[in-house]
Amino acid sequence: MTEEGARPAGAVLRGRRQVLLSLLCCCLCAAVSAQIQYSIPEEMKRGSIVGNLAKDLGISAKDLADRKLRVVSAAKNQYFTINADTGTLHVSNRIDREEMCGEAPSCAVNFDIVVENPLNVVPVEIRIEDINDNTPRFLKNSAVLEIAESTLPGARISLGNARDPDIGINALQGYKVSDSQHFAVHETESNDGYKSAELVLENALDREKESHHHLILTAYDGGDPVRSSTVDINIKVLDVNDNFPVFTQETYRAAISEGAANNSVVLQVRATDSDEGSNARVTYSFSSIADSALNTFSLDPESGEIKLKRPLDFEKTHFYKMAVEAKDGGGHASHCR
Repeated sequence: MTEEGARPAGAVLRGRRQVLLSLLCCCLCAAVSAQIQYSIPEEMKRGSIVGNLAKDLGISAKDLADRKLRVVSAAKNQYFTINADTGTLHVSNRIDREEMCGEAPSCAVNFDIVVENPLNVVPVEIRIEDINDNTPRFLKNSAVLEIAESTLPGARISLGNARDPDIGINALQGYKVSDSQHFAVHETESNDGYKSAELVLENALDREKESHHHLILTAYDGGDPVRSSTVDINIKVLDVNDNFPVFTQETYRAAISEGAANNSVVLQVRATDSDEGSNARVTYSFSSIADSALNTFSLDPESGEIKLKRPLDFEKTHFYKMAVEAKDGGGHASHCR
């Protein structure tokens, strides 16, 4: 029996543990310094200096050997090392912003620096700045369009879009087309920021006078120097074909399990054409698709079935976007997403 008002032994032990735990937390928190931040461009050469950690931490050169600075990171790839003699932080592996962060507007590598004697943990953030190391690229190097001579001026024909994984001013800025008395290029921008090109018919076509037209479409970015790529557009003028394929939906959506088997049907796009004969025969093709999606999915040109080509990895990619073109035998085309 304990005396009245005395605390049981178990309660005393618990109280001591709580006090010790609180003291330990205070010590650990005191050992974590404010974050250090640096900014560097991607693709810096191995061995390049990021910053002088010793100077930024207030550690003199004579104390470096005792303080023993080291990098601690849970990441698989180690991009940075510390020079033990100078206390400078160096690039140790190639840094590709697009590979690391995709098209995200900001990109950073985070890790800790551990300093001993006394123990100190310093969080470090390295912001990776984009450089203009990618060229806007079309899915195809050439395109063949078939346009009926009865097509009225003002008609627009989608040319899809070029892709540039750079961001900001280094990303795709626009399109231009070679001089033509019949055609001009018009730019559109989707809600997700992709700039696409449309060919605009400015003056009526006359197949009997000119049955073919050749244009060069250029996609350019805003880097210095500017990077650009081109696609050859060959236009064949046809006699009247007055109906376009019509998709059953403007946008198709589907969900598929990460463990779906190869050759599984993801969805089927479908378009119909009110014309007869070859003008009513519809075939399908991708008109805009990222390389990762093109390597993952196939499109049956006759049935419109989109099938899985290889295993999916949810942790790597959550969703895919693509544009499909339906073209009839007379050259008219419609698009869905």
